Amino acid sequence: MKNTLTRAFHALHHIVRTHALTLSLLFGIAVTFAVAGFHSFAEESHTLSQQVLRLHIMAESNSEPDQAFKLKLRDFILQRYALEFADADSLAAALETSVALLPEMQESANEFARENGVETAITAEITEMYFTTRTYTTDEGTFTYPAGTYTALRIVIGEGAGDNWWCVMFPMLCVPAVSERENVTAVTVPKSSETKPKVKFAVYEWLTKK
Repeated sequence: MKNTLTRAFHALHHIVRTHALTLSLLFGIAVTFAVAGFHSFAEESHTLSQQVLRLHIMAESNSEPDQAFKLKLRDFILQRYALEFADADSLAAALETSVALLPEMQESANEFARENGVETAITAEITEMYFTTRTYTTDEGTFTYPAGTYTALRIVIGEGAGDNWWCVMFPMLCVPAVSERENVTAVTVPKSSETKPKVKFAVYEWLTKK
């Protein structure tokens, strides 16, 4: 009886060791593929951030009047300047347009503020800044821009201490009325599809968050 139990124990031990090795190998393979896949996703996300121009508008404060004016200024900027970026075929071209328009944009924003009874000074600048993950829905579908550092056309109202608003200026995802200009074709640049697992965006945002 003792010999039978001993043989059974050794047999069971052998099976456990054999399967443990197999499971370890499978786990190692799975981790390798997961890391490789995420590395590819991270590279794609970084490349994407180098092809996009964000528009960022910072409110003076979170008071109701300041937040309402922020949205009014947003509409004014988009209606007056967004279509200026329609012919841009790259971030470099979009930046060239931004630099050329910056003085006029700042001046007109301040004029618009005074017309609306707002005396706070408004500044406009080109900067590099961090954005969280954001999803946009267009006629082409739903797309997610991963978190990361992007080039931005930033408009700051006063101290810019209030909740802000942002969108994508290039490619034209926040143009209000492209149809008002004839023969306008929005340039397509790579966009991360919303069909990608959301956990990837969450992990990437956690890793890149400053």
